[in-house]
Parts: sequence; structure tokens; C-alpha cells
Amino acid sequence: MSQPPLPSDMRFEQGTGQRIPRRLRSKPEEPIVQRTRLVNWLIAMGFLALISGLTVLYVRERQRTLKSATTKTGINKTGALREISKTKEAAFEEIKLNKAEITLTDIELFDDAVKALEQYIDAEPGDIEQVRRLEELRRRQHVIHAERLRAISKKAEASARQEDAVEAGVAQRELIIALEAEKEIDQKWYFSGMVDKGKITQLDTRIRRLEAEPIWKKTRALEAQAEAFFKKQQLAEAEDCLKESIRLEVDFTEKYRDVLNTEFNRIDKLTARLETIRSSPLQLVLETTQKQANEAEALNDWSKAANLWEDSLRQIPKIINQYPLSAYADRKKETELVRRRNLARSHPEGEGIRAEAVEMRQLLQRGQIDSALSKARSLQTRMVKIEMNNPGAFSQDAPLVQEVEYITKHEGSMRVLLSLLDRLVLPIPGEPNKRMLKHEVAQSLYSLVVGKNPSAVVRGTAPAESVSYDDAVQFCRQISWLTGRSVRLPRLAEIQLAAGNLSALPARAQAWTFDSTDGLTVMDVATSQPNSIGFYDILGNVEEWVESAANTSVATVVGGNVNWVPTTGLPQRQIQKKERSRTLGFRFIIE
Repeated sequence: MSQPPLPSDMRFEQGTGQRIPRRLRSKPEEPIVQRTRLVNWLIAMGFLALISGLTVLYVRERQRTLKSATTKTGINKTGALREISKTKEAAFEEIKLNKAEITLTDIELFDDAVKALEQYIDAEPGDIEQVRRLEELRRRQHVIHAERLRAISKKAEASARQEDAVEAGVAQRELIIALEAEKEIDQKWYFSGMVDKGKITQLDTRIRRLEAEPIWKKTRALEAQAEAFFKKQQLAEAEDCLKESIRLEVDFTEKYRDVLNTEFNRIDKLTARLETIRSSPLQLVLETTQKQANEAEALNDWSKAANLWEDSLRQIPKIINQYPLSAYADRKKETELVRRRNLARSHPEGEGIRAEAVEMRQLLQRGQIDSALSKARSLQTRMVKIEMNNPGAFSQDAPLVQEVEYITKHEGSMRVLLSLLDRLVLPIPGEPNKRMLKHEVAQSLYSLVVGKNPSAVVRGTAPAESVSYDDAVQFCRQISWLTGRSVRLPRLAEIQLAAGNLSALPARAQAWTFDSTDGLTVMDVATSQPNSIGFYDILGNVEEWVESAANTSVATVVGGNVNWVPTTGLPQRQIQKKERSRTLGFRFIIE
């Protein structure tokens, strides 16, 4: 439905939707009114600004007045600090001029001077002249303190060097004083330029060495005391001494190994010695049992001996298991005890085998080769069986085992050798039971017996050369096995007997020497003329080994060689047994 029209004097107010009579609406202001209002606003703002400015000026003036009053008071105070600093410095300098030794109390005057000037600079940081003066005072302060401390250090070191200082315990105390002085220089007065790191390290090392030496001596004294107790069989006392020695040695190693040397692995050695002492009762039982076993063997009571060796074997595992570091915990000893037990067990059978070995050699001496070989093979089989049941009774390195095995493997060599050996030897004058090879061992004979030829110049009829002493001994041993006879190197006296009269120079035809050869090439055996007894080349051709003691490293060689200039007598010299030469050979003797 349409609404009736509004009266002409009613209109909607914009934005409100309300009807306002036209007569109530405001009219626009006039320009003159607006200007008046703006002027009034500006006047009000100016008045406020004036009030604020006057307030600020008042406050600032008040502050300036208060500050001025305060500054006048401070100037008096800081000036006094500066004067105090100068006065104290001057007082110190006067003392320094008049006293031979400056004390810490004297130096405190200088410290006070520095402190007063520091307080002054805090209040007046802009005083450059006094800032520089403070820097100089501080440097001098470091030097003054460092010089005092260095004097203390040197004096203490001098006291520590006195002869009785160490014994009286003074040295260590004095060195500690010196060390503390040097440390203070390093920590507090480093600007002095007197810090000495090397001196600090040196003093520390000396102090620690003095601390270490009594421990070093005591641990060794305890060890010696333990050994004295052990000799008296005071085992508990010996054990206590070693325990304390080990404890001290551990402490020493941890703290002082870098300043004082001790024996390498000393702790381990002391521990092993301690276990040795602890195991000595078991070892004593073992030694007693072994002694009884040896006594039983001497009485040919082999059954009893075997039982006693068995008892001994029961002791060894106890020692090894309970005291593995003990000197008595020896596995090699256990192996030896096993061998001795097995020898005792197998002794009756072994005696039978050794008796048959004698028969085998006799068969060889008579030339009954087949019977000897049969005996050798039988012995070999039986020894293998005994070794299986009693290891060590006839081991592979046993001389009889080696002899029998060699015989069974060299039947051909044995047959050749036995057929000609007697034709190669001659009796020695005055020694009818000893026969010596007429000439040097030829290469062909050496190869027949040993199976190889070591000579530098290979020629079957020439002497076997380039053989050491041990090579010659081994040849004699093997030819002894093949012949069943006792064969060895000649002794010097036997060579001299075979050489005959040597008061004159040898005949040229009887000796291959420098006069009859080129001085280098050895000649074939038995190609010179024999001497009056029938021996060839006792002089010349090759030098010959002479039997010497087994426990020496040198032996005698005699006879000269192709490079020898003949003289009267029998030439001889000492050489190393291991030596080999193209002009060095040997011959042998059969007993």
C-alpha cells in the first residue's frame, strides 16, 4: 500500500533515515567565524609552549648549579689521590735507595701508589698524562714483585744444593719455596718479562725426583730383604716384603716414571718372583721326588723310578695352574719329566735293544753285512713300537735311532766301504790300535758316505774341501755307523807321529806346496810320494782339521796347503770351526 506524501517542511536527514523538520537543520557557518576560531586556537598553543620552555630552562639551570657544586668537591678529592700516589711512590724510591734488600712491606708502599693512581684515573679518565704514568707504574710494579720473588727462588735453590740438604730433608722444602715463587711470577707478575716456564718445569721435576728416590730405594731394599727371608725359608715374611715392594713400585710408576728411571717391566718381574716364592713348597716336593727317582735309577730299580717320575709329573700341573707366573711353572720341565718317566718304563726293553745294537756293530766289523742289516731292521721296528708307547724313549733325534736308520738306508755304500776300508788306513807308529787314513779324504769317498760333495772344485780323486769342522765330524760319525767301528778326527799328537821326522825341509816330491804347484790348485790324493811311514800329504796340498773340544768355537788345522812356503816342523794354526776353504780338508782315525 502506498504511503501518503510527506509534508513539504519534512525531509530525511542523510545517513540516519530520521525525518527532521526543515526548520531545525543547521545552516553552514560563515568564513569570518572560522578565521576567528583558528586565531584563538593558535594563541592558546603559543601560551602553552612558552610555559613549557620556561620550565625546561629552570630545570637545566638548577641542574647546572648542583653539578657545579659537586664538581668543586670532587676535584679536591681526586687531586688528593694523585698526590697520595706520588707521595707513596717517592717514599718507596727513598727506601729502595737506602736498603740493600726490599721487603714485601716496602713494596706495599708502591702497591698503594698504584692503587691511588688507579682510583684517580677512574674519576678523571681524561687525564692522559696520568693514564700514561699509571701504565708505567703498573709495569714497574710487576718488575719489582718479580725481582723479589726471583731472589727468593735463587736463594732457595742455593740452599737445596748444599751437600747435606737432601739427607736432612731441606732440599725438597727449599725447592718447593722456589717453585711457588716462580709460579707467582708466572700467574701474577707476567708483565715483568721475567716469567721462566723452563725453570718452573725444572723445579717441579727436581722436587718430584726427590720424592721418588726414597720410594725407588725402598722397593729395592724390600726386594733384597725378601730374598734374604726366602733363603732362610721364611716364606711368609718374604711374601710380605714382596707385596709391599710391588705396591710401592706401582705407586712409583704411576707418579714418577717420567722423572726417575726404573727397571723395565719391574712390576711384572716382582709379581713373578712373588708367585715363585709362593710356589716354592710345591717345588720342594717336586725336587725331593726327582731326587728319589734318580736314586732308584742308580740302584737299577726302574719300576720304582717310573712311579716316582709319575709322582713328579703330578706336581708340575699344580704349580702351573696355581702359579702360572712362577719360575717353576715350566712346560719344558714337564716335557722332560715325561721323557724320564718313559725312559724308566721302557728301560728293560731299551737295554735289550742297546745290547743288540752292540751285536749289530760287531757283525759289521766282521763284514757280516746281511746279518747286520737284518739286526738293524729288527731294531728299527722295535724302537718305533717302544716310542709309540713311551714318547721320548727312542725319539727321532736319538743317536741309536739315527744310526740304525742310516744303516738300513745305505746298504750299497756300506758294502763298498767295508770291502776297501782296511786298504786305505795305516797303523800310527807307537799306537798299534789306531789306524789313520793314508791320505786326505777324497771327494769320491766323502760322497759315498755323506751322499753329497761340498767341494768348490769337483773332482772325485781330489781331496774333499770346503768342509767345516762340523762337516768333518759328521762324516766320521756316519762312516762309524757304516763300519761298526769308532771313527774320529786325528789329534795333533797323532798327526805328529804320522809325520815322522820334520827337522828338515820336506822333499819336493813329498809335499804339494808353493814350491811344487801353482799355489792355487790342489792335487789328487796320494799323487805325491809317501813319507817314510807310508802316509801321503801330511804336509801340503790341503790343511787338515784336528780334533778339538766340543765346547769351543775354534780348532787347529795342520800341514799347510798348496800355498804354503815350506819350513821345518809341522805348520799349524787356529781357525773358526765354521770356516770353509778350497784348501781345507781332513782325514780320520779308526780305533
